[in-house]
Amino acid sequence: MKLLSTLDKHYSAQPVDDKRILYFRGEQCDCWELRPSVMRHNRSQDDVENKMLNDLMTIHPDYFASGESSFSQLVLAQHYGLPTRLLDITHNPLVALFYASQKCSRKDKPPQCSCNDNRPHNGCLHIFAVPIELIKPFNSDAISVVSNFAKLSRSQQNLLLSRPSPDPQKETVMEMSNHIRTRIQRNAYQKTLTRLSGFIAQEKPYFENRIDPKDFFRVFVVEPQQSFDRLRAQSGAFLISAFHERFEREEIVKMNPISHPPIYDHYSIKIPKGSKKQLIEELRWLNITPEVLFPELDTAAEEIKKRYMQGMKLINTTS
Repeated sequence: MKLLSTLDKHYSAQPVDDKRILYFRGEQCDCWELRPSVMRHNRSQDDVENKMLNDLMTIHPDYFASGESSFSQLVLAQHYGLPTRLLDITHNPLVALFYASQKCSRKDKPPQCSCNDNRPHNGCLHIFAVPIELIKPFNSDAISVVSNFAKLSRSQQNLLLSRPSPDPQKETVMEMSNHIRTRIQRNAYQKTLTRLSGFIAQEKPYFENRIDPKDFFRVFVVEPQQSFDRLRAQSGAFLISAFHERFEREEIVKMNPISHPPIYDHYSIKIPKGSKKQLIEELRWLNITPEVLFPELDTAAEEIKKRYMQGMKLINTTS
Protein backbone atom coordinates (compact mmCIF):
# COMPACT_ATOMS: atom_id res chain seq x y z
CA MET A 1 0.00 0.00 0.00
CA LYS A 2 2.94 2.33 0.63
CA LEU A 3 4.24 1.65 -2.87
CA LEU A 4 0.81 2.23 -4.42
CA SER A 5 0.53 5.51 -2.55
CA THR A 6 3.94 6.57 -3.89
CA LEU A 7 2.99 5.61 -7.45
CA ASP A 8 -0.33 7.41 -7.16
CA LYS A 9 1.39 10.61 -6.07
CA HIS A 10 3.95 10.28 -8.86
CA TYR A 11 1.42 9.80 -11.65
CA SER A 12 -0.98 12.39 -10.24
CA ALA A 13 1.78 14.95 -10.67
CA GLN A 14 2.21 14.14 -14.37
CA PRO A 15 0.64 16.28 -17.14
CA VAL A 16 -2.97 15.53 -17.99
CA ASP A 17 -2.01 14.17 -21.42
CA ASP A 18 0.19 11.56 -19.69
CA LYS A 19 -2.53 10.26 -17.38
CA ARG A 20 -2.08 6.59 -16.45
CA ILE A 21 -4.21 3.91 -14.82
CA LEU A 22 -2.79 1.20 -12.57
CA TYR A 23 -3.44 -2.48 -13.26
CA PHE A 24 -2.06 -5.54 -11.49
CA ARG A 25 -1.21 -9.20 -12.00
CA GLY A 26 -0.07 -11.80 -9.48
CA GLU A 27 2.19 -14.71 -10.42
CA GLN A 28 2.66 -17.67 -8.10
CA CYS A 29 6.33 -17.97 -9.04
CA ASP A 30 8.69 -15.08 -9.71
CA CYS A 31 10.53 -16.92 -12.48
CA TRP A 32 7.48 -16.97 -14.76
CA GLU A 33 7.50 -14.75 -17.82
CA LEU A 34 4.54 -12.56 -18.67
CA ARG A 35 3.33 -14.71 -21.55
CA PRO A 36 -0.29 -15.34 -22.57
CA SER A 37 -1.18 -19.02 -22.35
CA VAL A 38 -1.07 -19.65 -26.12
CA MET A 39 2.48 -18.24 -26.21
CA ARG A 40 3.89 -20.50 -23.49
CA HIS A 41 5.00 -23.22 -25.86
CA ASN A 42 7.34 -23.14 -28.83
CA ARG A 43 4.97 -21.93 -31.53
CA SER A 44 7.56 -21.12 -34.17
CA GLN A 45 6.27 -23.89 -36.43
CA ASP A 46 2.82 -24.26 -34.92
CA ASP A 47 -0.45 -23.22 -36.49
CA VAL A 48 -2.79 -24.07 -33.64
CA GLU A 49 -4.15 -20.80 -32.29
CA ASN A 50 -6.91 -20.34 -34.85
CA LYS A 51 -7.51 -24.11 -35.13
CA MET A 52 -8.17 -24.51 -31.40
CA LEU A 53 -10.67 -21.66 -31.40
CA ASN A 54 -12.40 -22.97 -34.53
CA ASP A 55 -12.63 -26.48 -33.06
CA LEU A 56 -14.15 -25.16 -29.83
CA MET A 57 -16.69 -23.09 -31.76
CA THR A 58 -17.53 -26.12 -33.95
CA ILE A 59 -18.05 -28.49 -31.02
CA HIS A 60 -20.05 -26.01 -28.92
CA PRO A 61 -21.74 -23.64 -31.40
CA ASP A 62 -24.48 -22.69 -28.92
CA TYR A 63 -21.96 -20.91 -26.72
CA PHE A 64 -20.85 -18.78 -29.68
CA ALA A 65 -24.21 -18.36 -31.43
CA SER A 66 -25.12 -14.93 -30.10
CA GLY A 67 -23.10 -13.00 -32.69
CA GLU A 68 -20.51 -11.90 -30.16
CA SER A 69 -17.33 -10.13 -31.17
CA SER A 70 -14.07 -11.96 -31.73
CA PHE A 71 -12.74 -10.51 -28.49
CA SER A 72 -15.76 -11.85 -26.58
CA GLN A 73 -15.11 -15.24 -28.15
CA LEU A 74 -11.53 -15.15 -26.87
CA VAL A 75 -12.74 -14.20 -23.38
CA LEU A 76 -15.24 -17.08 -23.41
CA ALA A 77 -12.62 -19.54 -24.68
CA GLN A 78 -10.13 -18.46 -22.02
CA HIS A 79 -12.80 -18.69 -19.31
CA TYR A 80 -13.20 -22.37 -20.14
CA GLY A 81 -9.48 -23.07 -20.24
CA LEU A 82 -8.53 -22.74 -23.92
CA PRO A 83 -5.10 -21.12 -24.45
CA THR A 84 -5.49 -17.63 -25.96
CA ARG A 85 -3.44 -14.48 -26.53
CA LEU A 86 -5.16 -12.79 -23.55
CA LEU A 87 -3.27 -12.18 -20.30
CA ASP A 88 -5.42 -11.60 -17.23
CA ILE A 89 -4.89 -8.46 -15.15
CA THR A 90 -7.00 -6.71 -12.52
CA HIS A 91 -7.87 -3.29 -11.17
CA ASN A 92 -7.62 -4.65 -7.61
CA PRO A 93 -4.11 -5.04 -6.13
CA LEU A 94 -5.44 -7.36 -3.42
CA VAL A 95 -6.70 -9.80 -6.07
CA ALA A 96 -3.23 -9.82 -7.65
CA LEU A 97 -1.65 -10.31 -4.21
CA PHE A 98 -3.96 -13.28 -3.62
CA TYR A 99 -2.68 -14.98 -6.79
CA ALA A 100 0.95 -14.15 -5.99
CA SER A 101 0.58 -15.74 -2.55
CA GLN A 102 -0.64 -19.13 -3.79
CA LYS A 103 1.35 -22.32 -4.22
CA CYS A 104 2.33 -23.12 -7.78
CA SER A 105 -0.56 -24.80 -9.61
CA ARG A 106 0.28 -24.01 -13.23
CA LYS A 107 0.75 -27.03 -15.46
CA ASP A 108 2.83 -25.33 -18.16
CA LYS A 109 5.77 -24.37 -15.92
CA PRO A 110 8.96 -23.08 -17.56
CA PRO A 111 11.76 -25.71 -17.46
CA GLN A 112 14.02 -23.49 -15.33
CA CYS A 113 11.32 -22.82 -12.73
CA SER A 114 12.13 -23.86 -9.15
CA CYS A 115 8.53 -24.93 -8.58
CA ASN A 116 9.07 -27.88 -10.96
CA ASP A 117 10.59 -29.85 -8.09
CA ASN A 118 7.93 -28.64 -5.61
CA ARG A 119 10.33 -26.46 -3.65
CA PRO A 120 8.87 -23.36 -1.96
CA HIS A 121 9.13 -20.35 -4.27
CA ASN A 122 8.67 -16.61 -4.18
CA GLY A 123 5.69 -15.04 -5.88
CA CYS A 124 5.60 -11.83 -7.90
CA LEU A 125 3.11 -8.96 -8.05
CA HIS A 126 3.26 -6.96 -11.29
CA ILE A 127 2.09 -3.35 -11.53
CA PHE A 128 1.33 -1.71 -14.89
CA ALA A 129 0.91 2.08 -15.18
CA VAL A 130 -0.95 2.22 -18.48
CA PRO A 131 -1.36 5.34 -20.68
CA ILE A 132 -5.00 6.15 -21.36
CA GLU A 133 -4.49 5.79 -25.11
CA LEU A 134 -3.65 2.09 -24.68
CA ILE A 135 -6.82 1.33 -22.68
CA LYS A 136 -9.63 0.26 -24.99
CA PRO A 137 -13.23 -0.85 -24.51
CA PHE A 138 -14.16 -4.34 -25.64
CA ASN A 139 -15.88 -3.02 -28.77
CA SER A 140 -13.17 -0.67 -30.06
CA ASP A 141 -11.96 -1.06 -33.66
CA ALA A 142 -8.34 -1.56 -32.56
CA ILE A 143 -9.35 -4.49 -30.35
CA SER A 144 -11.42 -5.97 -33.20
CA VAL A 145 -8.30 -5.87 -35.36
CA VAL A 146 -6.06 -7.57 -32.81
CA SER A 147 -8.69 -10.13 -31.73
CA ASN A 148 -9.53 -11.20 -35.28
CA PHE A 149 -5.80 -11.45 -35.94
CA ALA A 150 -5.97 -14.65 -33.87
CA LYS A 151 -8.23 -16.21 -36.52
CA LEU A 152 -5.52 -16.03 -39.17
CA SER A 153 -3.16 -18.91 -39.76
CA ARG A 154 0.37 -18.65 -38.38
CA SER A 155 1.80 -17.97 -41.86
CA GLN A 156 -0.78 -15.23 -42.45
CA GLN A 157 0.05 -13.66 -39.10
CA ASN A 158 3.74 -13.70 -39.96
CA LEU A 159 2.98 -12.08 -43.30
CA LEU A 160 1.13 -9.14 -41.73
CA LEU A 161 3.89 -8.77 -39.14
CA SER A 162 6.53 -9.04 -41.88
CA ARG A 163 8.23 -12.00 -40.23
CA PRO A 164 10.37 -13.91 -42.70
CA SER A 165 11.88 -15.84 -39.81
CA PRO A 166 9.83 -18.44 -37.90
CA ASP A 167 11.32 -17.11 -34.66
CA PRO A 168 9.76 -13.67 -33.98
CA GLN A 169 12.28 -12.90 -31.25
CA LYS A 170 15.24 -12.82 -33.67
CA GLU A 171 14.33 -9.70 -35.57
CA THR A 172 13.42 -6.19 -34.55
CA VAL A 173 10.43 -4.25 -35.82
CA MET A 174 12.75 -2.08 -37.92
CA GLU A 175 14.30 -5.10 -39.62
CA MET A 176 10.84 -6.52 -40.24
CA SER A 177 9.61 -3.33 -41.88
CA ASN A 178 12.50 -3.59 -44.37
CA HIS A 179 11.35 -7.08 -45.33
CA ILE A 180 7.94 -5.71 -46.32
CA ARG A 181 9.61 -4.08 -49.33
CA THR A 182 12.12 -6.80 -50.10
CA ARG A 183 10.88 -10.29 -49.22
CA ILE A 184 7.10 -10.04 -49.08
CA GLN A 185 5.13 -9.39 -52.19
CA ARG A 186 2.68 -6.57 -51.79
CA ASN A 187 -0.20 -8.47 -53.34
CA ALA A 188 0.13 -11.30 -50.79
CA TYR A 189 0.26 -8.79 -47.96
CA GLN A 190 -2.81 -6.96 -49.28
CA LYS A 191 -4.71 -10.21 -49.77
CA THR A 192 -4.14 -11.21 -46.14
CA LEU A 193 -5.04 -7.72 -44.93
CA THR A 194 -8.30 -7.99 -46.87
CA ARG A 195 -8.99 -11.36 -45.25
CA LEU A 196 -8.50 -9.82 -41.81
CA SER A 197 -10.84 -6.96 -42.75
CA GLY A 198 -13.42 -9.56 -43.80
CA PHE A 199 -13.32 -11.18 -40.36
CA ILE A 200 -13.81 -7.78 -38.71
CA ALA A 201 -16.69 -6.91 -41.06
CA GLN A 202 -18.55 -10.03 -39.89
CA GLU A 203 -18.93 -8.48 -36.44
CA LYS A 204 -18.89 -4.84 -37.60
CA PRO A 205 -20.63 -4.50 -40.99
CA TYR A 206 -19.81 -0.80 -41.05
CA PHE A 207 -16.07 -1.49 -40.77
CA GLU A 208 -14.00 -0.16 -43.64
CA ASN A 209 -10.53 -1.32 -44.54
CA ARG A 210 -8.86 1.24 -42.31
CA ILE A 211 -6.51 -1.03 -40.38
CA ASP A 212 -3.58 0.82 -38.86
CA PRO A 213 -0.59 -1.59 -39.03
CA LYS A 214 0.91 0.21 -36.02
CA ASP A 215 -1.80 -1.40 -33.89
CA PHE A 216 -0.22 -4.80 -34.60
CA PHE A 217 2.85 -3.78 -32.59
CA ARG A 218 1.12 -2.27 -29.55
CA VAL A 219 0.08 -3.93 -26.30
CA PHE A 220 -3.44 -2.89 -25.32
CA VAL A 221 -5.41 -3.14 -22.11
CA VAL A 222 -8.99 -4.17 -22.79
CA GLU A 223 -11.87 -3.42 -20.45
CA PRO A 224 -14.20 -6.37 -21.11
CA GLN A 225 -17.91 -6.78 -20.63
CA GLN A 226 -18.42 -8.19 -17.14
CA SER A 227 -20.07 -11.26 -18.64
CA PHE A 228 -18.89 -13.75 -16.02
CA ASP A 229 -19.23 -13.70 -12.25
CA ARG A 230 -15.50 -14.36 -11.97
CA LEU A 231 -14.62 -11.30 -14.08
CA ARG A 232 -16.81 -9.10 -11.89
CA ALA A 233 -15.50 -10.57 -8.64
CA GLN A 234 -11.87 -10.12 -9.70
CA SER A 235 -12.26 -6.68 -11.34
CA GLY A 236 -10.78 -8.29 -14.42
CA ALA A 237 -9.25 -6.83 -17.57
CA PHE A 238 -6.81 -8.18 -20.19
CA LEU A 239 -3.56 -7.42 -21.96
CA ILE A 240 -3.56 -8.31 -25.66
CA SER A 241 -1.20 -7.87 -28.62
CA ALA A 242 -0.88 -9.13 -32.18
CA PHE A 243 2.92 -9.01 -32.25
CA HIS A 244 4.31 -9.27 -28.73
CA GLU A 245 4.56 -12.66 -27.07
CA ARG A 246 5.91 -11.32 -23.78
CA PHE A 247 4.52 -8.35 -21.89
CA GLU A 248 7.44 -7.26 -19.70
CA ARG A 249 8.20 -3.64 -20.54
CA GLU A 250 11.85 -4.30 -21.35
CA GLU A 251 10.84 -7.03 -23.81
CA ILE A 252 8.48 -4.66 -25.62
CA VAL A 253 11.15 -1.96 -25.80
CA LYS A 254 13.69 -4.49 -27.11
CA MET A 255 11.35 -5.48 -29.93
CA ASN A 256 10.59 -1.83 -30.80
CA PRO A 257 14.00 -0.10 -30.57
CA ILE A 258 13.27 2.51 -33.22
CA SER A 259 9.55 3.17 -33.39
CA HIS A 260 9.01 3.73 -29.63
CA PRO A 261 5.25 3.10 -29.51
CA PRO A 262 3.35 4.18 -26.38
CA ILE A 263 3.98 1.70 -23.60
CA TYR A 264 3.12 1.24 -19.95
CA ASP A 265 5.51 1.59 -17.03
CA HIS A 266 6.05 -1.73 -15.31
CA TYR A 267 7.04 -2.53 -11.73
CA SER A 268 7.26 -5.81 -9.84
CA ILE A 269 7.28 -6.77 -6.17
CA LYS A 270 8.70 -10.04 -4.88
CA ILE A 271 6.37 -11.92 -2.55
CA PRO A 272 8.65 -13.89 -0.19
CA LYS A 273 7.82 -17.58 -0.01
CA GLY A 274 7.86 -17.45 3.79
CA SER A 275 5.19 -14.74 3.85
CA LYS A 276 2.60 -16.40 1.62
CA LYS A 277 0.67 -18.22 4.35
CA GLN A 278 0.37 -15.09 6.48
CA LEU A 279 -0.67 -12.99 3.48
CA ILE A 280 -3.43 -15.43 2.58
CA GLU A 281 -4.73 -15.25 6.14
CA GLU A 282 -4.67 -11.45 6.15
CA LEU A 283 -6.45 -11.37 2.77
CA ARG A 284 -9.13 -13.65 4.22
CA TRP A 285 -9.94 -10.95 6.78
CA LEU A 286 -10.35 -8.53 3.86
CA ASN A 287 -12.79 -10.97 2.22
CA ILE A 288 -10.33 -11.85 -0.55
CA THR A 289 -11.00 -15.59 -0.54
CA PRO A 290 -11.44 -18.33 -3.18
CA GLU A 291 -15.22 -18.43 -2.78
CA VAL A 292 -15.40 -14.66 -3.35
CA LEU A 293 -12.99 -14.54 -6.30
CA PHE A 294 -14.32 -17.75 -7.86
CA PRO A 295 -18.07 -17.47 -7.22
CA GLU A 296 -18.97 -20.56 -9.22
CA LEU A 297 -20.92 -23.15 -7.23
CA ASP A 298 -18.22 -25.85 -7.36
CA THR A 299 -15.57 -23.50 -5.91
CA ALA A 300 -17.87 -22.36 -3.09
CA ALA A 301 -18.73 -25.97 -2.24
CA GLU A 302 -15.04 -26.97 -2.17
CA GLU A 303 -14.09 -24.08 0.13
CA ILE A 304 -16.98 -24.77 2.50
CA LYS A 305 -15.98 -28.44 2.63
CA LYS A 306 -12.38 -27.52 3.48
CA ARG A 307 -13.51 -25.14 6.22
CA TYR A 308 -15.74 -27.71 7.92
CA MET A 309 -13.38 -30.64 7.48
CA GLN A 310 -10.54 -28.65 9.04
CA GLY A 311 -12.87 -27.68 11.87
CA MET A 312 -13.78 -31.32 12.49
CA LYS A 313 -10.10 -32.30 12.56
CA LEU A 314 -9.44 -29.56 15.11
CA ILE A 315 -12.32 -30.74 17.31
CA ASN A 316 -11.14 -34.37 17.17
CA THR A 317 -7.61 -33.30 18.04
CA THR A 318 -8.64 -31.21 21.07
CA SER A 319 -11.08 -33.82 22.32
